[in-house]
Amino acid sequence: MADALAVAHGLPRPTLLLVEDAAANAVTVGNGPATASLVVTTGLLEALTPIELEGVLAHELLRIERRDSVPATTAAWFPPAAGWRQPDDELATDRSAVAMTRYPPGLAGAFDKIAAVGSTVQRPGGPLAGCWLVAQGPAADSAVALADRAAALREL
Repeated sequence: MADALAVAHGLPRPTLLLVEDAAANAVTVGNGPATASLVVTTGLLEALTPIELEGVLAHELLRIERRDSVPATTAAWFPPAAGWRQPDDELATDRSAVAMTRYPPGLAGAFDKIAAVGSTVQRPGGPLAGCWLVAQGPAADSAVALADRAAALREL
């Protein structure tokens, strides 16, 4: 599904990685689109329908295109870089993802299910904690709540 979305929209095809974790979450890492990896948890795959998963994958592919994975990867070596992303970036990426899938209820439904299942991964990666689809640890305090993100999508 990620490959099909990437090809259909002229985006680079990332390496896909799976983390065994009951939490529903995803993150992109890499030094740019050519080296990006899209990481999803088993909990995300189990919790979401294909349409909801498509919305999440579109969101993460756009993060790769916008080079959001560069600060995420840099943060692993230089922790202050984890704060380079702004909460408003998430809302803009959400809107772009639903423009890509043309189905706002898919991503909004994904956010609802992620909130219900839980998104706290066991090993968020220290400085990468704020780079997950749903921010982890202290970074979560400044992130836009999933309910607010879902509500914004329902207004489209």
